Amino acid sequence: MNKVNEKQNSEAVREVLYELILAVAPDLTREDLSADVDLRYDLGLDSIDLLNVANGIAERIGLEIPEVDRAGLTNVDAILDYIIGHPGER
Repeated sequence: MNKVNEKQNSEAVREVLYELILAVAPDLTREDLSADVDLRYDLGLDSIDLLNVANGIAERIGLEIPEVDRAGLTNVDAILDYIIGHPGER
C-alpha cells in the first residue's frame, strides 16, 4: 500500500473511531477527541464504554481486540496505531 492509500485508510479508521466513541459518550464532541487525550482519565469513559468501543471496532472494522491489549489503548492515536498495525487480522 502506498503512502497516499495508508493516509486515506488511516483517516477513514479515525472517522470510524470518532463515530464509535461519540456513540458511547454522546455528551462529548468531536473537538474533545484530540489524538492524545486520555479517553478514561481526561474524558471520563469507563470500562464499559471502552468495551463498547472495542466491540464497535470488531463490528465495523472486523478486528477483535483481545482484553489484554485494551489496557494500552488509552487514546485515539493508540487505538488507530493498533488497528493499522494489525491489518492481516481484519
